[in-house]
Amino acid sequence: MEPIATFSGLASGIDFRQLTDQIIAAESRPILLDQQKIAGLQSESAAWTQFEGLVSGLDASLAKLADGTAFNTFKTSISGLPSGETAPLSVSAASDATPGSYTVKVLQTARAEKLGSDIFASRDKALGFSGEFLVNGRAVSVAATDSLDDIAAALNAANAGTNASGASASVIETAPGSFRLVLTSAETGAAGINLSDGTQGVLRSLGFLDTTTSLKNATSDGARSDAFTSSTTTLNTLLGFTTPPAAAAVTIGTGATQFNVTIDLATQSLQDVADAINTQAGLAGSSVTAQVTTETNADGATVRRLDISGTTSFTDANRILESLGVLAGGRGSVAQSVQGNAFTDGDAVTTATGSTLLTDLFLNGSSAGVQVGDTLTLNGTRADGTTFTKTFTVGASDTLQTLADSLNSAVDGFKVGTATATASIVGGRLVVTDDAGGDSQLALSITANNEGGGTLDFGTFAVATAGRNREILSGRDAQLQVDGSFVTRASNEITDVVKGVTFSLTGTSASEIVVDVSRDVSSITNDVQAMVDAYNALQDFVGNQFSGLGAEEGETIPPLAGDSTLRQMRNSIRDALRSVISAGVTGNLTRLADVGIEIDRDGRFTFDSAVFQTKLQEDPAAVSRLFSVYGGGSVNSLEFVSSSDATQAGTYDINITQAAARASVTGVGFGGTYVDDGTADTMTVTDLGSGSTYQISLSNGMTLAQIVDALNTQFQTNTQHQLETSTAVFSDALGTAATDATTLDSLFDSGGTNLGVANGDVITISGTTKDGTSIFREFTITDVTTQTLGDIRSEVETALGGSATVSVVGGKLQVTANETGLSLISLTIGSDNAGGGTLSFGTVDTTVAGRTAAAITASDSGGQLKLEHADYGSAAGFTVGYTAGGSDGSASLGLSAGTTTGLDVQGTIGGLAATGSGQLLQGTTGTAAEGLIIRVDSADTGLLGTFTFSRGVASLAELVTENLLGTDVGSIQDVVDGLDESIQRIEDRIADFEDRLERRRQSLLARFTALEEALARAQSQGQFLTSALAGLQTG
Repeated sequence: MEPIATFSGLASGIDFRQLTDQIIAAESRPILLDQQKIAGLQSESAAWTQFEGLVSGLDASLAKLADGTAFNTFKTSISGLPSGETAPLSVSAASDATPGSYTVKVLQTARAEKLGSDIFASRDKALGFSGEFLVNGRAVSVAATDSLDDIAAALNAANAGTNASGASASVIETAPGSFRLVLTSAETGAAGINLSDGTQGVLRSLGFLDTTTSLKNATSDGARSDAFTSSTTTLNTLLGFTTPPAAAAVTIGTGATQFNVTIDLATQSLQDVADAINTQAGLAGSSVTAQVTTETNADGATVRRLDISGTTSFTDANRILESLGVLAGGRGSVAQSVQGNAFTDGDAVTTATGSTLLTDLFLNGSSAGVQVGDTLTLNGTRADGTTFTKTFTVGASDTLQTLADSLNSAVDGFKVGTATATASIVGGRLVVTDDAGGDSQLALSITANNEGGGTLDFGTFAVATAGRNREILSGRDAQLQVDGSFVTRASNEITDVVKGVTFSLTGTSASEIVVDVSRDVSSITNDVQAMVDAYNALQDFVGNQFSGLGAEEGETIPPLAGDSTLRQMRNSIRDALRSVISAGVTGNLTRLADVGIEIDRDGRFTFDSAVFQTKLQEDPAAVSRLFSVYGGGSVNSLEFVSSSDATQAGTYDINITQAAARASVTGVGFGGTYVDDGTADTMTVTDLGSGSTYQISLSNGMTLAQIVDALNTQFQTNTQHQLETSTAVFSDALGTAATDATTLDSLFDSGGTNLGVANGDVITISGTTKDGTSIFREFTITDVTTQTLGDIRSEVETALGGSATVSVVGGKLQVTANETGLSLISLTIGSDNAGGGTLSFGTVDTTVAGRTAAAITASDSGGQLKLEHADYGSAAGFTVGYTAGGSDGSASLGLSAGTTTGLDVQGTIGGLAATGSGQLLQGTTGTAAEGLIIRVDSADTGLLGTFTFSRGVASLAELVTENLLGTDVGSIQDVVDGLDESIQRIEDRIADFEDRLERRRQSLLARFTALEEALARAQSQGQFLTSALAGLQTG
């Protein structure tokens, strides 16, 4: 620190501060040199960062060429369209497409079905309908208090979640005060919306179905049901009715052998129904038979149907067969009708008929006074809006039917044209009804001119029944011809006709068009050009750096001029790109020069795109292999999966000592039926891969077919994880289960005691979501008179973050995961009961374990039960266990409890050790085949063949760029880190030197200050002596 005050030069006349600064400045020269070094190093670091960006750009351009995706790029084109026509489809091609030309003619696009209800006068008033029905297999409940809007909301709720119905609902206003409920299928296709009415007939009350039925799934000699996932599970469990229809009899067949069979959806399975039909048919002497058939649906799942043969006659008063899908409710259109005033015949009470003379008509209790010669002006509007006007003159013998016949004239009445209607006399009224159903403009007005002084008046012809189509828009499949073959699909997005090609239909075509799928040579050329450009940019940078080596004095030298590391890195990339690839892999194309890429005298690549495109069109596979990673076996059973950076190119012998196998076990000694006491045993199968368990009951007398079906039903069933509180709460002392709407002050325990929930009580919710994320939430009760159990339910649902739905069922909180599969959802719900109450929900226990379908299949193998896993290897398998219900009958099944696993493939790659996992054989670390993974799809052992692995030039160059862009020794980052360390060392040295200089400054200043003070003292003494001597002289 400097002295508090210095008096530089006051005594000596010398500016010691300036002198000190000059001394320090002279001694600071090493700092200036170090700062220059830092600037140089920073310039180098910036240049290396620039170089790193260029390497990164090259690396990005190499990626698509190295993995081969660039060469699997295809384009499509459409030709043959008549002038002025728009293409009826668009076409796209994926990487697995095959070049080719296809003739296509679009005959019909797919569309979604749309259904409409009756017309109602209000959308928000209770309709008085109650009951359940099925929409695409989802149960929908309707209460008598529900309005049209309420029913639409219920339908849309059924269309939500993982098991959505696939049909949305809306209410439209067709005219002022006229409302209609409309159902629209979410999917296109002829299958449309599957509606099944319940016993209460709600769908018919709404007008979606008429009173008729027909065979829904007709066969050549009978009918079959809809598809079900199980033949042994109770039907209502599969259908999902909240309250299943009561057991009821259906009538099957005709004549003397007609018979009734009682079906109970709540207790019977599909197989039970088949057995009941066969029993009753036998008793009636009928040839009708029923069986459960198995098939694979479009999703690859196994489904079951009830197949009834020998009759097409069914009577189903309680709609049991309709629920099963054997019968379907009619969807016929509704014909519009209009009607006028009601007349009587000759008096005030006798209803007029068609034979009533017009002159005898009475209206409102009095004679209409019709006279012969009176005229009527008839104005009619047909369904299609065409009109007619005619005059009818009353004759002495003319009746109401005569008038109707005049209206029905095919010359000038309702029978003209195609939208015809029929006039008739019904209940004393003149009624006109369309001959066909559907939306209609049908109308009639009759003006009685009453020339004879009468009072005849037909009144306003009001719409008695509005014409409409129940099926507003029919669902239909897409239809097209591809190379002369007819193709029908439910969707307009067709992906499975030509491999790798998607046809997106938008319209129809009157003639065939041509769709061409070809390799996108232009796109591939651009990708290669991008690689060349990226390398040349890098080369230009390096060249510019080295151009400064001969710079004249005073000229700026690039920061990396002469840097051997930079040259080395550039050379490693260039050498990789100039590699020669084995002709055994790429044929005559062994280096980039063979496809038009050569290096010039400046070290830059030139690219002859015309040569490249010619070679690409001649042999695209060889060009791809020249650039990309390639792996291929000499036999089809050897399939390339992947490789690592360490995998070396070469041809390897593949020798298998153990083939991969699936876990499989077959029972021994099963006698045809399961033998047990009256209490069923439980068989549990656990999938080792997922840990999920699947259980069936084994009851006495079960056949092998029933056991196989029960197991496969379980294996194929996805479930949503479900939990439930162990303690129920009630809404009164009588034991009525609490609901969402029960207020918190009205909660009781099972003993009838009020739980005493009080304001200020805090409900705590903790646990985990599906993926194991911890949750915690508190809910403070503020008003027990208005807050409800539903509020607590909502808080729990919110805490779970959308991963589950919470509902109140039987006074308990029930939590259901929104998705199927394994789940880590757990919950604890408690109350601090600060107000002295006793509210408790108990524990929250798992009632249904979430799971996905198992990769296990049960089958009949020569009369014995066989279980087999779909996956290969020791990690895939299953464990079988049994739990006795009474006495243990599992021995009769012949399949012992225990664990069964598959086998991993074992063998060598090129004579070198390899490891197996399932069908995958992988080269081990430290060998030439390190990281090479080959799928061995063969049950054979020994030498299967050879496998060739190679790296194209882009792959080799990518290995170099990836290493340069890494962080290991030899990477660009390693160089930059070294520069940063050097800069830091110099900065530290400068800081130390500056500290020494500062101490030197303080030392100099202190010494100069002391000198100045000594001089000042000496000067003071001299002045004193001079003054004293002067005094002596004067004295």
